[in-house]
Amino acid sequence: MRRILVTGMSGTGKSSALEGLLLLGFRTIDTDEGDWTEWSDAEGGYVWREERIAELLAGEDGPCMYVAGTVSNQGRFYDRFDAVVLLSAPANVLLTRIRRRTTNPYGKTARQREFVLRDLAEVEPLIRRTCTHEIDAAQPLADVVAQLAELGRDASPRSSSVGANSTAKPRTSRIAQTTTKKEGIVPERSPEIEQVLRDTLDAMVRSDADEIGRRTSRDGCVLSIGSDPGEWAEGHDQIVRLFRESTPEGEFGVRVGLDDVKAFREGSVGWAAGHGYFEMEGRRVPVRLTAVLHQETGDWKAVQTHASIGVPNEQMLDPMFQGGG
Repeated sequence: MRRILVTGMSGTGKSSALEGLLLLGFRTIDTDEGDWTEWSDAEGGYVWREERIAELLAGEDGPCMYVAGTVSNQGRFYDRFDAVVLLSAPANVLLTRIRRRTTNPYGKTARQREFVLRDLAEVEPLIRRTCTHEIDAAQPLADVVAQLAELGRDASPRSSSVGANSTAKPRTSRIAQTTTKKEGIVPERSPEIEQVLRDTLDAMVRSDADEIGRRTSRDGCVLSIGSDPGEWAEGHDQIVRLFRESTPEGEFGVRVGLDDVKAFREGSVGWAAGHGYFEMEGRRVPVRLTAVLHQETGDWKAVQTHASIGVPNEQMLDPMFQGGG
């Protein structure tokens, strides 16, 4: 029997997804109902009754079982699930759903909505680091249910893929790698981010500023640094302007190429470094490229980029000491 945990912030539709899965013949357990949880003063909230959950997950017979819930001690049971699926959606979607729903009173007060936003900022990133798959819960409920059902029908344990047409994105093929703080979270190589960097540079070659804008985060912290002392762009609009000026059709008429790149990720954060070149008027100059990316609603967005031309130390230092006594 496969066991799948469906987790996520309030308003992502966990209970509604379970109702859809139940209609498809799967076994479902909503731990927000019944006596699956108990209050913990130490945690400042409800936690799973660990003996009950352990007994539930010990069963071997029956159809795939989906368990829904978001509690602080759920990580202790990750190694007993075949998949841990995070349902995620933007804050405005969550607040709208919470305001409209009639089956759950939580989130109707301003104070509770503050808690929702706090959890979205602080708790969801922690779950994202340890989940095996993430599904965009802003899409129609039927699509969410279909992607969850596909995971339930997959006979391979802890699968890292859920089908070519699914948007449930695999996070890691081994749940146990990220379950304990003592072991730590190990960064992993990310071919996905490497392809994002290649696609971004291809957009520069095509002078496609709109595509560059889509691949750049709109967070206020974003930064892009070039080789020239004046190439320091902060904010989405400034960065797009800098890239636009650097395209073959831009003011500087520069073509950028990528020779090699290595990228890694840890949870929703990724970073990459590579070697490439600037080409202008038929002349190529080697360049080093680095980038930091953040995963936003399933897509990798650049939050910091840096491109620079390497200068030998002796060439850089000589002018500094010219005229020295």
